[in-house]
Amino acid sequence: MMRVLSAMLLIILFLGAVAYMGYFYFISPNTMALLIGTIVVATGTIIAYLKNRRQKTNY
Repeated sequence: MMRVLSAMLLIILFLGAVAYMGYFYFISPNTMALLIGTIVVATGTIIAYLKNRRQKTNY
């Protein structure tokens, strides 16, 4: 479980770095909003999937 959480943290940090670089290079605000929305949806989907899997395998 800790391995999964650390992997998720790394992914979030990487996406954050990409978003920061995009902001630094002045990508339009609409693109930034789309990117952030995609990140939020992706993390939500991953968390829901992990919760489902944990309930099924019972550990």
